[in-house]
Amino acid sequence: MRKIVGLVAFAWRFLLLSSIYGPFNTAAQSGVSFDERRLQQISQSMNPKLKMCGDFYSYACENWQGPELIKILEEKIQGDTLEILEQLYRASEPKFLRELYQYYEAYKEVENPQPMEYLKWLRVYENMEWSLMENKTLSGEKPWKWNVDWLELLAKLRQFGFNDLFFQEDVIQSKEDPYKGVVELKIPDLSYLYDFEQQVYILGDLIDESLVESLAEFQADLSKITLELVHSEESDDFNYRYLDMASSSRVEGKLVALKDLYMPWLNKYLQLILQQTTLDPNMQIQVQSVKYLKRIYSFLSKYDNQMLCDYIQIKFLIFLMKDDRIHYKMDAVNNIRKNFPIILQWIHGRIHKELPRDVGVVQRLFSNLKENFKKVLQSKASTLPSSLLEHMMAKLNTLELVVLDKSPMELEFYYGSLSFLSTEYYGNRLRLNRFKFQKQHSKLHKVYPRNSLEYLDFRPSGGDKRDYPYPLPLLYPRLNIISLPLTLLQEPFYQTNMGELFSYSSLGYLLAHELTKAFDSQHLKIDAQGIEHTILPGRKPKSAEDTEDDDEDDFSKDPVIDDLAGLNLAYTTFARDHAVILPQVVTLPNKVALSMEKVFFLNYAQLYCSSFCGFHPMADFHSYDACARVNTPVRHSVVFRQAFSCGALSEEDVAEFALLPKPKGDMR
Repeated sequence: MRKIVGLVAFAWRFLLLSSIYGPFNTAAQSGVSFDERRLQQISQSMNPKLKMCGDFYSYACENWQGPELIKILEEKIQGDTLEILEQLYRASEPKFLRELYQYYEAYKEVENPQPMEYLKWLRVYENMEWSLMENKTLSGEKPWKWNVDWLELLAKLRQFGFNDLFFQEDVIQSKEDPYKGVVELKIPDLSYLYDFEQQVYILGDLIDESLVESLAEFQADLSKITLELVHSEESDDFNYRYLDMASSSRVEGKLVALKDLYMPWLNKYLQLILQQTTLDPNMQIQVQSVKYLKRIYSFLSKYDNQMLCDYIQIKFLIFLMKDDRIHYKMDAVNNIRKNFPIILQWIHGRIHKELPRDVGVVQRLFSNLKENFKKVLQSKASTLPSSLLEHMMAKLNTLELVVLDKSPMELEFYYGSLSFLSTEYYGNRLRLNRFKFQKQHSKLHKVYPRNSLEYLDFRPSGGDKRDYPYPLPLLYPRLNIISLPLTLLQEPFYQTNMGELFSYSSLGYLLAHELTKAFDSQHLKIDAQGIEHTILPGRKPKSAEDTEDDDEDDFSKDPVIDDLAGLNLAYTTFARDHAVILPQVVTLPNKVALSMEKVFFLNYAQLYCSSFCGFHPMADFHSYDACARVNTPVRHSVVFRQAFSCGALSEEDVAEFALLPKPKGDMR
């Protein structure tokens, strides 16, 4: 009975919320349709006096004012999420909503988090002792000593999310079987080894200066030896040249049986984090560098256990506090959006009753994109090896769009072991970290379906640096699925009954981008079952002489290739079924007359319009800003150049960022 009452109360609260925060309804209020507002926006932001062929971004965006479209969506989601959280209450049903309420209430109660509170909680509930909680200066008492080995401490804290210290441990999908998890050991993120005194500043005056000085000296030595190992010519199994502070995290390792590593300390560490008394000696470990692990342990063995435990303790607190300073309401919203994205998608789906119909529309759009891409592949049948074409067709046929709208039963089962208290902010954070650790490591002994929350609640492994934490479609390469957040299906990206030209040139482009990414040089070797092959079907193994000059594994062009292929696919799919619309002319509010074909590309460019393209949220600040994300693809797009009469491209220009592999002499 209580559950029924709770569900009724929950429904009434969200019906009220829906009346306040329902679909953005400017059209109903002003009588102006979504399509008309998009044309107004295009008219206001473009500069028709500029030449569109040389700098299409400036042509489309020079007069842009206000926040970027993705920020408008972000602000709307932030506001909706805050309103949702304020509507929750202690007796909310289902249970996962009660837990969300408890977490949110605890977060709000702590305005200025204190690092020592984490250690106090671990002392009470995990029976862990800490040097920072002991008075070492009392006369007549023996100096306090750690009663745990540094490796045991490191393993214990790994279960609470702490990683990336002396090495990085994680669970990834096996190359041979994407539904089988394997432990991965990598070099830590080298950026964590910068100035210790700057890092420890976040802890205030918690640590005395003498300890800071000694630990800073140790970290300097650790940084030096780590960089020496990375640069060392003897470390040939790094398989890369050291280029920047983050490059080491991108290098893949090799599978090694645990028994062949001959590292008793590693056996002990894995037994502790996996909570197993014995390990299978044939257990496969993905290791980035065996030499690194051996040498870093040899380096650490020279130091006193007390000092190493002190260092681990301080770095653990830095890890917890780096994103946990002064709390404001929006900090709670950001934290919950980051940690409970699937729950918030479910709530969004309950509020917006029109979404089931919209999801059907988007699924049909995605099916159209797949069908058109299939025809593209079929048109290449004479130039591609039959085995490669078969490989790509099978992959395309099984590629699935997964909408993030899970059932209450699935969410209850997934979050069933999670329990929060509204009075325990510090304990809640640590419980959540342990929950995520356990979910990741459960893949070592359990098999989950490819659309399960055990995968979708995490970012895909091996994602590139342009995976942003925004509500955008996202490819999971090894699962051969694209996830679609429900929160994307609202203005300014989507509205029920919007014109298909605008849906294909915005949402359609975003979906096509992820679809074609599955076939770029970085992901094409993954087959329909998610198995990663070393060479493409139909291609002979490379000889040592060919390896040096072969650019097959050069992924630097993939960002442009994905953007260009996605744009071309979205356009040609729309043009296939709406050819009659493209030549139609519309006069914008600025009195500029344009064909609807040109409007398609202008609406696409709006995705990246910004007051300053280098600071657009969807830009890569290092080399591929928002200006380039528009200009580079359109400069190499045959269909764009035809639409704007920009002149034909040379074969070399067309081939430079072509998605499909070129026929080569080594293909059969």
